[in-house]
Amino acid sequence: MLRFTQRTIGRSLTAPSFLRDRLRMGAVLSGVSCVLGVVSGCSSPVSSTRAHSSGGTAAVGTGGSTANASVGGSSSGSGMGGKGAVASGGSGSSSASGGAGNPVTGAGGGSSMVVNPGWWDAAWTKRRIITVNGTQAEALTNFPAPIKLDSTFDFASAKSQGEDVRITDNQGTLLDSEIESWSATDAVIWVRVPNLPPTGTSVELRMYYGNPAAAALPASAAKGVWSADSYLGVWHLADNRDSGANGYDGIATDKKGEPATRGTFVPGKMGSGFQVHSSAQEKFFATEGSTILAGASVVTFSGWVKLDPAPMNVDLERPPLISISGDVSPPNATYHNGHAAFEVSMADLSIYTILAPIFPLSGNPFEGEFPSGTTLERESWVHVAVVMDALGHTTNIYKNGAFTESKSDYTYGATMFAPGAEFDTIVFGANCSLTGNNFADQTMDEYRLQKVSRSAAWIKEEYDSMTSPTFAAVGQVETK
Repeated sequence: MLRFTQRTIGRSLTAPSFLRDRLRMGAVLSGVSCVLGVVSGCSSPVSSTRAHSSGGTAAVGTGGSTANASVGGSSSGSGMGGKGAVASGGSGSSSASGGAGNPVTGAGGGSSMVVNPGWWDAAWTKRRIITVNGTQAEALTNFPAPIKLDSTFDFASAKSQGEDVRITDNQGTLLDSEIESWSATDAVIWVRVPNLPPTGTSVELRMYYGNPAAAALPASAAKGVWSADSYLGVWHLADNRDSGANGYDGIATDKKGEPATRGTFVPGKMGSGFQVHSSAQEKFFATEGSTILAGASVVTFSGWVKLDPAPMNVDLERPPLISISGDVSPPNATYHNGHAAFEVSMADLSIYTILAPIFPLSGNPFEGEFPSGTTLERESWVHVAVVMDALGHTTNIYKNGAFTESKSDYTYGATMFAPGAEFDTIVFGANCSLTGNNFADQTMDEYRLQKVSRSAAWIKEEYDSMTSPTFAAVGQVETK
């Protein structure tokens, strides 16, 4: 009987004592073969930087059942032994030499080269892990999450306007995303998170870049962030565009040929915002002749507003945040007559709301008009959200993500706007009548209009997503 002694080379095996010299020679040859690109179970420094090596990924090798080839065991990539994640040992998508290893880092039994697993597309050379941390007790579906990049991001590695940026979930599924702004020092990107878990649980996304040949995503990818089932309009106010499916882009001239949108794009809460002054009767004119509220029974408005230090026009009556003029087409043509069908404005510094599916023919105030006790401060960004439900006869108001008050002891003139109804104007920073003293002195940002009743958790998450620095944490750069 032969007597065996223990000796480990690559994988554990028992070698006869008389084979020691041959094994030493085999190890030397194996190290040489790594340099030549042949997989042989070595752990040389050279092998970790080669396409064909032990402990890294290899295109060729010997033995075992493999997708490319490896020494021993089965694997989808290459290397010696086991199914390594990206390095030696363990289970993963590519293999390497050695025993059990970490499925994420590849650390384990033998030599290793850390390569990131599950790379979405080899044409993209860099990526960052984005960790999104929900803040609410309930999970939210199709939540639009902002990703803010600062000077710590390597902008020089991406295309000049971020056209090569792609965001996937942790399974490699491409997600809808929209670049609101992009410069050499900062950027704001919105991504639709299919399932945002409750607080205490995070979801990881992957942001890929570094592909000079990549074209910008189609417009449908940006609009896909803002589900057409929910959003009537989304205005980042970095330009005239409506990012929602309806495309209510701001217009420069109205149907009468008169100037419509007037004001200044200035730094906002998220990227840029839009500033108006009452003395110049400035406003953001989103559109006219739309069907934006047709068939709606509930409307949710949210946005950021920063009031000027003092109004330029001391005789302001009720400066609006947003105003949509009444129905100008049958069957409601006898109602509104240019009055607001939907409006969020201010009486002094308090929020004042109007929802009027049918405007009363006489009397004022009318059903659906709600003066509140929720006040805004000057010179500070305030997030305002209002949920008005004609069917449920309620109006709920939120300030900076927190519920402030509700009105429910009245009824609206109707439970919904007529299907197919056409509305005259959508205006920000001025009353829809565009006359008198109904112009504001303020800066606005991130205006959103929805045809669903958003929960308190959704509104707080929306606020947190734009204020918390840890909501979407950007990880370190990783290379393919």
